[in-house]
Amino acid sequence: MKGTEHIVSDKITEDNLKAIQEAYTYIQNFLNETDHYIMVLENIWNFIACIQSLEKSKYEEETKFIQMNRHFMNYLNAFYSWKCFHGHESSYQHKKEYEDIKEKYQKQNLIYGLADALRNFSTHNGFAISTIEYDVLKEKTAYWITPLFYDDMKKLKPNGKPKINSLLKNHITQLQQTGIEAYTFTLAFQKTFIELQQTIWDFTLPEICKKIKVISSVAAPTAPDCYNSYIVSTHDDEFNFGIGRILELYSRRMETMDAIQKINTSNEVKVCLTSPFSP
Repeated sequence: MKGTEHIVSDKITEDNLKAIQEAYTYIQNFLNETDHYIMVLENIWNFIACIQSLEKSKYEEETKFIQMNRHFMNYLNAFYSWKCFHGHESSYQHKKEYEDIKEKYQKQNLIYGLADALRNFSTHNGFAISTIEYDVLKEKTAYWITPLFYDDMKKLKPNGKPKINSLLKNHITQLQQTGIEAYTFTLAFQKTFIELQQTIWDFTLPEICKKIKVISSVAAPTAPDCYNSYIVSTHDDEFNFGIGRILELYSRRMETMDAIQKINTSNEVKVCLTSPFSP
């Protein structure tokens, strides 16, 4: 049964309509960005869950290596996809600001450079995790990055192809001596990634709020009516611009992001094993 229609605004100028359409696109791109953010975190959590489940499993060693490396590669590749999204003007409106932030992380954050290098190594050379070591006294299992990784990194040059992060190049010998434990690295990367994304959102979210106000100005004032709002033309019967849908998607995504924030700020690492998006 069709409900009663209410006209919120009966005069929308061409300039108003253009501003609304631009706001719609801006918000849609923000939602796409959160998709990539969630995808990275989901894959990180899957890797952590895999590690903890394998410690109790009776799988053959070969199966364990396949499982853990698969999840390890998944989140590194998701991070690469996240970076590609931000690096293209066609999909991201703040490419310049992102490039400035990325350059800062490349120069100052070793974990960022390691994530890039490990993804590249896993893609072109094989499994990054090669050793499972159990400490009887500490009752703790470690998952070590293959020695081949360090040998491969030493061959690369900051200006070569493929190139190596300059900060990583300066620390590669030290890293080879101490080793890189995959589980510990993953927790450190999760923290770095969240900080990186938040740095970007610090300057984009105020603009998002402005765009929401632009669309809300011609939509029904309260939910759920605002989610069914649309713009029609008195000159074009086929023109029907459903502005309410983007408001609904934005509202639901903010609820999801709140759930993520609660997980990210928890002091319990085990909380990361349960995703709010799982069926």
